[in-house]
Amino acid sequence: MLNRSAILKDAWTVYRRLQSGRPFNRKTFGFYLACAWDRAKTAMLSPVDRRRQQIEREIEGLRYKSFRYDIGRREGALRAELRALAA
Repeated sequence: MLNRSAILKDAWTVYRRLQSGRPFNRKTFGFYLACAWDRAKTAMLSPVDRRRQQIEREIEGLRYKSFRYDIGRREGALRAELRALAA
C-alpha cells in the first residue's frame, strides 16, 4: 500500500526546494506530485520489474532521437535484454 502522506510530503519538499521564492503555481505543484507518485510506485517494484520499466521507457524515448542516430542497434540490444528479463 502506498503511503499518501509521505508522497504528498515528498512532493512539497521537492516543490519548495525548486520553486523557493516564487508564488504558488498549482500546475507546477501537480507536476511534482505526479513525479512523487511515480517515484513511490517505482520504489515498490522488484529490481527486475524496475529494470524492465526503465528499458521500456528507454525504447519509447528512442523514437524522439534525431535521425542522425542509428537507433536500430540500440533498440535491438534493449529488446534482447527485455526478453532475457522475461525468461
